[in-house]
Amino acid sequence: MTISQSNPQALPRVAVVAPDVEVYDTLAVYCPLCGQALEEWGTPRVPTTLLAPTFEADEVPVFGYRCPHHRREDVIVPAPAVIAPESYRRVEATLDGVDELTVALPPVIDDE
Repeated sequence: MTISQSNPQALPRVAVVAPDVEVYDTLAVYCPLCGQALEEWGTPRVPTTLLAPTFEADEVPVFGYRCPHHRREDVIVPAPAVIAPESYRRVEATLDGVDELTVALPPVIDDE
């Protein structure tokens, strides 16, 4: 038996979750799903429906992490905006309809 590439179970799932930040060390960020420390930051893309401003694109990059410890889903953890470079723009985001936080967008991203 072969599995078709169009099989929905075979497609990667994306989860965007709020970071778990050490109380006494705001530079230490952990994945809230597995508890592993996140060290290599980047600009993973997140759906614009999570962000307060309106954007033309469906997804935009945010300053954050992609947790490498998950096999079945792509876990994106936006970094706390306080540790983002000064040139990044801060916007409000709502994750899972509950967690509200400020995320940082690269300076090349504009509102619609």
